Amino acid sequence: MEKKLAALTIFALATVLSGCPRESYFTVTDLNDPAYPGLCLSAREKCSGAGISLSSFYVAEVDERGRYISDKGMINPMWIIEPVENVPLKELKYGQVPDGWKEKMSAKPLQMGRLYTAGGDHYFRIVEINGKVRTEIFTLVQFLEKFYKD
Repeated sequence: MEKKLAALTIFALATVLSGCPRESYFTVTDLNDPAYPGLCLSAREKCSGAGISLSSFYVAEVDERGRYISDKGMINPMWIIEPVENVPLKELKYGQVPDGWKEKMSAKPLQMGRLYTAGGDHYFRIVEINGKVRTEIFTLVQFLEKFYKD
């Protein structure tokens, strides 16, 4: 429990020190092709409100402790894009570069049941339950509470 509290404290401190201006919400909007889903980053829940201005956006596979960064960079980056103009992200299709953005790394197909982070603040996985494809989405706190083991 102490390790979990320490991890939450470190993440909260990092968020405060980074000057994060506002909260953002993440939604998976389209699962017709689970390997390349529709995504949404917005200022309000359920893909409502304005899009989010970012200096980059990535999807990376993570382990159950939320680790995705090593000394040499991302352990398993899945897709990386950067803005070429000041264009906020809102609705996008994973693997398709939105207008005003450039691709730093081509998208690898996402796999069912694997855990991913979207930009480091949001966590998700695509699962099949009773024959239906669904997503499980977690905030950082929810992710740590569910998966982080001492």
